[in-house]
Amino acid sequence: MREPSGIGVQGAQVTLLQGPGDRTQVRRTDADGSFRFRAFEGPAAISVMLPKGWTVEGPTEIKLKPLGDRTEQADFKAHARRVLRGKLLVRAGEELAPLSKASIGTAQTDEQGAFSLEGLAAGRTELAADLLPAAAIEMPAGPAEVARDIVLVAPALRGKAEPEALIEVAGQRLRVVPQPPAERPIADWAEGRPMSDSEISAVERLSALANLDPSFRLLLVAAPRPGELGRAIQAAMTLQRYLTGPGLVPRERLTFAIGKVARRGVLALILTRVEPLGER
Repeated sequence: MREPSGIGVQGAQVTLLQGPGDRTQVRRTDADGSFRFRAFEGPAAISVMLPKGWTVEGPTEIKLKPLGDRTEQADFKAHARRVLRGKLLVRAGEELAPLSKASIGTAQTDEQGAFSLEGLAAGRTELAADLLPAAAIEMPAGPAEVARDIVLVAPALRGKAEPEALIEVAGQRLRVVPQPPAERPIADWAEGRPMSDSEISAVERLSALANLDPSFRLLLVAAPRPGELGRAIQAAMTLQRYLTGPGLVPRERLTFAIGKVARRGVLALILTRVEPLGER
């Protein structure tokens, strides 16, 4: 009795029932999830009862054909209930802030960045929110409730986002294309204020340009004021949903960073091009 990953279920109760006479045998699974019976000849049924925190995938009873002088195998698949609870935090430089209303795995954070996530596999698991690099966490082999905060690091922009400038973001070298950027206050995005006609036009213009060439990247760069980091990430995620939805921009053509732009407190959308290796 094992998880699909191969981790065995120890201590499960396995019952072999044979008739006539209701011959019943009961065993407990070993550390690797295995069990073994010496059965009588004739039809049989094997049922399982798992320890707390485990669930069976599929039926809990398997009927076997009449047993003779042979070995019969019965496999059950199980899943451990692993729960991860904590807060989703984002770091940029010295600032650390909770990330609210963000998706992480199959969960979404609340206003304080708290989340509860189930269905995780044992061992190393990488968790990420859109636009941010993943953080790794180790989950135990068996059922468990783990309390741990997840800290994601916002990529930093190296260089200045000026026309024709060469910048670096998360290992990418990008050349800024000389096109007017689309800028909007971080607070307007984070608070869900309607976009003006001029803001819509600027975003749609850059979205259309980004779809013309596979080497183009749209850079979402935020320049948050002190204490505004969490809202800046929220703003970028809102803009991302707009770009990949109505804007029809493929997700892989979007890059996010924290860095210097013309004004503090704004989220800017800038058209860039991937710089070929060896060029400066």
